[in-house]
Amino acid sequence: MISPKDRQERGQAIVLMAFALVGMLGFAAVALDGGNIYAEQRRAQSAADTAVLAAAYQYMRGITASSTINNAALANATTNGYDNDSTSNWVSFYHPPMSGAYVGNSAYMQVVITERIPTALAHLVYKGPFQLSTSAVAYAKTGGPPVDGNAVVALNPTECETVQVNGNGDILVTGGGIFANSNGSGCQGNNKVVEGSGNGRVNSPTGINIVAPPAKAYSGDVTPSPATSISSIPTDPLDDLDPPVCDHNYTNLTPPHSGVIAPGKYTRLDATGTLSLNPGIYCITDNGNKAIDMGPNGVITGTGVIIYLQAGGMQLTQGTMYLKAPSSTSNPECATLMPWDAPVNSVCHYVGMILFVDRSVPPNKDIKMTGQGAWNLEGTLYAPSTLVNLDGQADWALTGQILANKFSIEGNGNKTVNFDPSVIYAPPPAIALVQ
Repeated sequence: MISPKDRQERGQAIVLMAFALVGMLGFAAVALDGGNIYAEQRRAQSAADTAVLAAAYQYMRGITASSTINNAALANATTNGYDNDSTSNWVSFYHPPMSGAYVGNSAYMQVVITERIPTALAHLVYKGPFQLSTSAVAYAKTGGPPVDGNAVVALNPTECETVQVNGNGDILVTGGGIFANSNGSGCQGNNKVVEGSGNGRVNSPTGINIVAPPAKAYSGDVTPSPATSISSIPTDPLDDLDPPVCDHNYTNLTPPHSGVIAPGKYTRLDATGTLSLNPGIYCITDNGNKAIDMGPNGVITGTGVIIYLQAGGMQLTQGTMYLKAPSSTSNPECATLMPWDAPVNSVCHYVGMILFVDRSVPPNKDIKMTGQGAWNLEGTLYAPSTLVNLDGQADWALTGQILANKFSIEGNGNKTVNFDPSVIYAPPPAIALVQ
């Protein structure tokens, strides 16, 4: 006979089995659908990565049309199973990125893929569709000369007098133009971004381009009439170029130096006579304004060299200088070694660069080149944080490109800058998946 107590417990096993079945379904859903969701997320992430790289590749090739770059990303995503049908998946392309660490930076682009995942068991314990979202960000830049077509580039974004002639000599720019990146917001009174004052003239037959509007753009003798309200450029177009590294330390050698010296690290380069630099990298550690100094009869010569000012500027008031940047001719090892494959302690990493002023050098550490003798430099003169000032009574010439925070000339001598893309530093094209 079944007791009343046993009768009351009848059916409890069924309830317990039901609870156990729900738990088992939950575990099964986690195992089955969780694995499927994880696999789909990996697939979507891989598709986002390749799609954004496809867009970055187009930009690296010099294609800047938004529609073309966007279509490249969407087409690549389609080949990987994400056709942006707005039902099962959504593919979005952003240039610049809309989220993450690179929001608003036009050097980067982003692809976001959102996918709706069908489930086998999870819908029994979870209401609503399951969606996942993945994102990929890539960096892209075109190769070739920075700010192509311009011999003199003043990078400062706001100040006045970023390109100035003050004296009786002219600045003649040939083979390329002048680009003044300032919008003139820091101008006060009658000061302008580009100024030709005294008897000096800013002369660039190829053209002068100024970011500032007409009211703040230029004054004085400036030929031809510049184009104004031009789109700005980055304040440092070579910001991803690593500073040079010198393996050999010669800072224990007391200047002045003379004769022939080897590449390496020096406190200063100081020449009272003729100082010849063997091909290579010269790192100068002086943090004043005498990183390079010469007596009245001082001459510094060198072919296939790059001078790296680590902490200071230079204000040469006498002497002459004849320097040529590294090239595949002057540095034979660079003929087969691509710059992007060369380490930062190799001169081949900086083919075309004659002077590299560290980005941390303060604005008061000018790069001032004067003297009575003839000057002749070949390559890129890169001083993103400082003023480059060409002075003196004698004529002065640079074949290549000047990238400086600000640029000015003084004195009575004529100064010529000839843009020649074959001898300047030209960074290679690059793409990279960064996020």
